[in-house]
Amino acid sequence: YFGQGDKNIKLKLYLAQKKEKTLAAIMVIYFGNGATYLHGASSNDGRELMPNYLLQWQAMREAKKEGYKIYDLWGVSGENKTWAGITRFKRGFDGREIKFMGSWDYVLNKKWYNIFRLLKIIKKIIP
Repeated sequence: YFGQGDKNIKLKLYLAQKKEKTLAAIMVIYFGNGATYLHGASSNDGRELMPNYLLQWQAMREAKKEGYKIYDLWGVSGENKTWAGITRFKRGFDGREIKFMGSWDYVLNKKWYNIFRLLKIIKKIIP
């Protein structure tokens, strides 16, 4: 998609706030005929308000209103127990699961990419 009319690509950041405190945030990219949920985060504060669901619902409503045909939650995990909660959250929207070949990193700078990978390994070893 990049290099094919980048002006048609939109990136939106959605925030759920209560009394000026951010409870959750999601980032969604809009391009082609779909919107894709890229990243999200939430605080333990206000978790009972379920701000993540509100943000996803808002992004889905906007995508539909703007004429996008697909809202992609960017995958679920099969047997990976580490991601079980995220998978349950995504499946809770009762959408269709479509199998794709996966995603890969496009390395622009091999040196910095290798440093990043090394830091991820170190983080697993030293909590």
